[in-house]
Amino acid sequence: MLKLLLGLLTLQLLSAVFPIIGRVALDMGFSKVVFTVYRNIIAVFLLGPFAYFLEKEARPPLSSSLLVKFFLALLGVAGTQGLYLIDLYYASPTFVSAIQNSIPAITFVMASAFGLEQVNILRRDELAKVVGTILSIGGGVYFCICEASKRRDTTTVGRFE
Repeated sequence: MLKLLLGLLTLQLLSAVFPIIGRVALDMGFSKVVFTVYRNIIAVFLLGPFAYFLEKEARPPLSSSLLVKFFLALLGVAGTQGLYLIDLYYASPTFVSAIQNSIPAITFVMASAFGLEQVNILRRDELAKVVGTILSIGGGVYFCICEASKRRDTTTVGRFE
C-alpha cells in the first residue's frame, strides 16, 4: 500500500512540476511543435519497452484498421499536447493546472449527456459524483473569472493583448 501511495504522490508532483518547466521552456523560446515531438519521443522510449514486454501475449495482430486507429490516436495526443502548450504560453502554469483538473468532470458531463453514463441521484455514490462535478466545474469557472479580472485590471503589454 505504501508503494502505491508513494507512486501516486510522485505522479502528482511530476504533473505539478511539468507546467512550470514547460512555461520556462516556452519563455526561453522553445518551439511548441518541437516540445511536443520531444515529449512524445521521450514517452515512447520510456514506456515502449514496458508495453512490448508486458503486453506481448495480449497484443492484437497488426491490421490496417489497427494502424488507422493508432495514427488517429497519435494525432489526438499530439493535438492535445499542442493545445496544452498554446494554453501554457498564453496563461499562467497555475491557471493551466487548475483547468486541466476539470477535464474528468467535463468528461463525465459529456458521457451523461450522450447516455454513456447513467446517473441516479438517489444513490449516494452517484450523488457524490454529481456534486463533485458541479464543484469541479464551478471552481474552474470561478478561477477563470478571477484570472480574467486580474488580467483586465493590470496594464500588461504583450502576450495578453
